[in-house]
Amino acid sequence: MTSLETIDDCKDEDRQQSKIYAKNSMDRFGDDLYEVLLSYLSLEDRFRCECVSKRFQRTVFGSVVDITLSDRFIQIFLNAKRSDVQMLATIAIKIQSFHYLTDYTNDTLFGNNLHTFVLRSHLVSFNHRWSAFVSQNQSLQCLVLKAYYFTNPIPVTEMCGQLSRLSQLRELKLGLVSQELLDGQMSATVNQCLRTIGVNCKRLKRLSLQLNSPTTAVLQLSLDSLRVYRRLKRLHITANVAIDDQLLDPLRHCKRLTHLELCLWRMKPNVLKDMHIKCPRLQCLLIDMAQHMKRLKTSLETTDDSNRDHIQHPMIYAKNSMDRFGDDLCALIVSYLSLEDRFRYECVSKQFQRTVFGSVVDITLNVRFIWRLMNAKRSDVQMLATIAIKCPKIETIDCRGIMTANESFIPEMLYLFRDYCRHLREIYCDLWENNDQSMRSLAPLITRIGGNVRALPDRQWLTLFYRLSHLRVDSIDKVFDKSNGKLLAKNLRNFVLLTHSQYYNHRWPAFVAANQCLQSLAVKSCHFVSKQSVREMCGQLSRLTQLRELTLGLTLRLTDGNNISVLNVFLRKIAANCKQLQRLSLEWSSLPNEPLFTLDSLRVFRQMKRFRLKTNAAIDDHLLEPLTHCKTLTHLELDLQRMTPNVLTDLHQYCPQLQYLYIHDMNSIIDTECLDQISRLPALRKFVIKRRRKTTFSDNTVQKFLSRSPKLVSIKIM
Repeated sequence: MTSLETIDDCKDEDRQQSKIYAKNSMDRFGDDLYEVLLSYLSLEDRFRCECVSKRFQRTVFGSVVDITLSDRFIQIFLNAKRSDVQMLATIAIKIQSFHYLTDYTNDTLFGNNLHTFVLRSHLVSFNHRWSAFVSQNQSLQCLVLKAYYFTNPIPVTEMCGQLSRLSQLRELKLGLVSQELLDGQMSATVNQCLRTIGVNCKRLKRLSLQLNSPTTAVLQLSLDSLRVYRRLKRLHITANVAIDDQLLDPLRHCKRLTHLELCLWRMKPNVLKDMHIKCPRLQCLLIDMAQHMKRLKTSLETTDDSNRDHIQHPMIYAKNSMDRFGDDLCALIVSYLSLEDRFRYECVSKQFQRTVFGSVVDITLNVRFIWRLMNAKRSDVQMLATIAIKCPKIETIDCRGIMTANESFIPEMLYLFRDYCRHLREIYCDLWENNDQSMRSLAPLITRIGGNVRALPDRQWLTLFYRLSHLRVDSIDKVFDKSNGKLLAKNLRNFVLLTHSQYYNHRWPAFVAANQCLQSLAVKSCHFVSKQSVREMCGQLSRLTQLRELTLGLTLRLTDGNNISVLNVFLRKIAANCKQLQRLSLEWSSLPNEPLFTLDSLRVFRQMKRFRLKTNAAIDDHLLEPLTHCKTLTHLELDLQRMTPNVLTDLHQYCPQLQYLYIHDMNSIIDTECLDQISRLPALRKFVIKRRRKTTFSDNTVQKFLSRSPKLVSIKIM
């Protein structure tokens, strides 16, 4: 579904706010998923649920493509306050996708050139009607004869002779009821009829056969005629007569058979012998030993005055009820709800009560969450205890980003979840001050620290967090002991360094040696004034062979070399050693009089999938040409303050696999010609462009861009 999202801060123009959905919100899936869920509702329920939300109003009637006007439906009209015409007009306006209109108030059928014909019952006395019907309906593809009553084989043979003239038939359902037929005649009659139809109806792919005989005689039914149905894909046999052990042997000749349904009341085990040889391509096999069986649910009930312990309760669900899918589907649907919505919808049904909290395995305690606790009528402890009891499967708690004013509340909150949630394995948090004892007791669960390392009474406390995998600090010096210079953070997988300078380069060798498993490294701001200091850090970072993601914010003010050439040497060495690097983010701060910015080193990043570049430097028109060697690149983000339109020329040749493109258009250089270049990207699925205020594209320009981008799913203009 292609959507256009436009953000414009101009007050005198219409604007559309960008849609940002939480990960656990069903809104992010669009109207298509809603329409699938609501398609199970009956027509009456659709009108009843229409007022739930605007999204319901958009989607609740979209899937109505057929409507049945039955006696019950007409009676509802007669009892309604509005007139029949008003009610029908409302339905016709709301439902504009009718494909079929069926009237069951009259059983009479008139028409020629039918595609589907359903006959509820047929008698021998009406056999003379078949000739004219078949002649006028040679295009018939589906014929259903639910019950045909006969006492001798001649009328059946005559009828099947007429049906065999329907050469376009794809599906046939026959219900044959024999009355007072002699022993052995039924099997011969059925085979003769089926053979006549199978020889002439070459396109028949689905056959359903229902055989009923009121006689108690032992009739050994065989179906040798099935060997002529060589194109048959689906077969359904229902019979209450005795079955020959070789009944299914002719299916050896039905090489395309994939679906088989057997409802044989007197079937013997030998019938299924060698099924793997007879039907090697069978994908679906349904065996029903008794038609009257219902779906049963076994439960154990114990009472003092009952002799039966096991009681079976039949479970019969309507076709439009989601209960028939069981708790697994319900749990999957409610798993997209936020925690607040789960509490709100808990009262919907007993099935919701059983499933709504079962999928909660992680919880985020942010500022908004804490604020709601403090403003709730119940105390903080009561609310948290309720959450912990209802969500016993919580494995991860993320409480990073809570303001300093609420830090005193964090330890008590984490203690409560630890006591109630037996599956709790990980805690993500910032460090808090004046809580030495709580940090010591919770340290085995803390695996990610977001910041505020200065809150530790001593840097040695970092050694308590022996499961630490993610760490964010403002300086690399903070992970070393002040007194003896010992490294305190080892075996990290994600490390974020806010600032760095050449004065702390001597810390890199020890850090890299103890963190060879590091997969993500971010150095937000890095300042150097000498070429040697750049080489030192580059040499150490290139030893991180397991690195998958690298973020660098570089400011070079070198006095002994060219800044851009040093940068390319830096990146080339990292790419040569870090073979598993897939994501690269580069921020470059340029001097006013520097030469044109180029990145020839990108050609050696052959495994790169995502690349982000932000710089204020003057850009060479062929800046992106080295991306030709990055065959797996799918995501590209450009924040270029001095970008020219020529940079995007031939982008479709450089990055043919590109699926996501973000451009920060600071100088409003993206015009119709640039959009034409971008639309040539064959695999582009999402395009995001951030522009200056009061600038936008015309509707014709956007429509033209959308029509030329075959796989584009979303375009967002900010």
